Amino acid sequence: MIWKEYIMTINNRSYKNGFLGFPSTLTDEYNSRQAQGFDIGRVIEEHKQRYIVETETGVVEAEVIGNLLYTALSREDFPAVGDWVVLMPYDEDKAIIHEVLPRFNTLSRRDHLVATNIDGACIVTTPNRDFSMARLERYVSLCHQSNITPFIVVNKIDLVSSEDINTIREDIGSLATSLFISCVDNISTEELKACFQPTKTYIMLGSSGVGKTSIINHILGTPLLATQEISEKVQRGKHQTTSRHLLELPNGSYLIDNPGVREVGIADHKEGIEQTFDQIEALSSQCYYGDCSHQHERGCAVTQAVSDGTLSEGSYQHYLKLIKEASHYEATSLERKQKGKQLSKLIRKVKNR
Repeated sequence: MIWKEYIMTINNRSYKNGFLGFPSTLTDEYNSRQAQGFDIGRVIEEHKQRYIVETETGVVEAEVIGNLLYTALSREDFPAVGDWVVLMPYDEDKAIIHEVLPRFNTLSRRDHLVATNIDGACIVTTPNRDFSMARLERYVSLCHQSNITPFIVVNKIDLVSSEDINTIREDIGSLATSLFISCVDNISTEELKACFQPTKTYIMLGSSGVGKTSIINHILGTPLLATQEISEKVQRGKHQTTSRHLLELPNGSYLIDNPGVREVGIADHKEGIEQTFDQIEALSSQCYYGDCSHQHERGCAVTQAVSDGTLSEGSYQHYLKLIKEASHYEATSLERKQKGKQLSKLIRKVKNR
């Protein structure tokens, strides 16, 4: 089954588990917009300001109205996969998006809005050349700062020895709940399915070629998304997914398939980093200075732990790197927003003349 065929099956859904996981917190908005003659739908695919939106009666292709284009100050003001939107059909399969309903969270990578309204993230890696603790820490930090519950899936364990698996298991430690699987040998795949709870929305994160598409096909029980053979030369699967899709899983949960990326940017909140490095956060309370930077200050419990060997030097250095990156992003992001607001005001002023 290909994606277009999947879209065609949506018209026959019963919604016995609730309409695409619609949150009860938006019930008042839902009733109000419907009373005004609007439809409510969820964005399940995005293509450069043209959207595939699923409603209770089927799927429509939608675009935003001029007013939304006119008032938008940044990319985050436009719909994204996972958004609940207010729309008005104008043809059998066409509609205009009038409004994006309030989001309970967003997932962003650098300046790019990835998806919205996500409950959990399945972070996929492999135990061979792709494995990187630094990358996993970035993904987990990204999830924490967006109030998304992460869990790590180490796929393709059939490619390495049990000793290698045990070493990786120790490295991951308490970073996040972890699961070691092999879709080829059908190892722990049933346990993976149990990680996705009905009516909840999840996103698949990970580098290209780690097997995200194969995992989705395995969970669905049908080859919905195409896969490519693994490259023996680099022991890495070829990148397949090129756009995000929101899929309904057999148990009534929802999953956003996300194109693979190798570079993971930290957004503008340090709380996610601190939550990821909880050992450093716990040690911080013992520092002599309340605003300790954990680098050169006297009485720093963090640097003392590094000296004692109770805190990993690698983990400590990566923590400092991410904090520095977050601080830089916060400053530049604020500057970009201010410039965006100034430009929007200028455009409005010109149009009102």
